[in-house]
Amino acid sequence: MPTKWRDAPFTDYQIHKIALGETGEETGETYNYYLYIHATGQAIIMREKEDETEYKYANAGSGENQWSNRTSLTYLNYDQLV
Repeated sequence: MPTKWRDAPFTDYQIHKIALGETGEETGETYNYYLYIHATGQAIIMREKEDETEYKYANAGSGENQWSNRTSLTYLNYDQLV
């Protein structure tokens, strides 16, 4: 069973991929996306509003499973991830 993201500090994750200037499907806003992967395989995608006024996070499961769906994921505040 992969480690749940809360079991490891976010600082233990490394940036694996970046996508800049993409339009979010739900909001129509422009975002930058960052895929963070932990050594255990657990992944988190951070969505940054291009004007740097908002940072939200989505649990991306294991590895790059959700990277291709990044614009349609549900993004939450960091402390709301389960």
